[in-house]
Amino acid sequence: MNGTADEEQREVFAKLAFGQFGYQHATDEMCQQAAPKLFSSSGIPAVEERILAFLYTHAGRLQMLAALDDINRHLGQVSMPAGLSVVRNTVLASKAALARDHGELLQKVTEMASQ
Repeated sequence: MNGTADEEQREVFAKLAFGQFGYQHATDEMCQQAAPKLFSSSGIPAVEERILAFLYTHAGRLQMLAALDDINRHLGQVSMPAGLSVVRNTVLASKAALARDHGELLQKVTEMASQ
């Protein structure tokens, strides 16, 4: 849409926008006028909006999973007295619960993207 496509990219776009026979008569101006319409009708903006809304809704859970992963990695690098071992086990249990939720969230994202 910004006019920086090379010749091959222009031809591929023109075939999508104007069909197998009409693309030969498409000018750069016609392609630039068709680009926003083709993009909006492609469904990509709707999928993008749904995925971003999903990520925004579940951002805290995903960040918590990443933080627990980091904590577990750091705890694995130090020798632990008995008290820290309990902390590590708690972190691992929390991580497992969030990972299960994360798997369910990924499944939902996959389902959303396929619609």
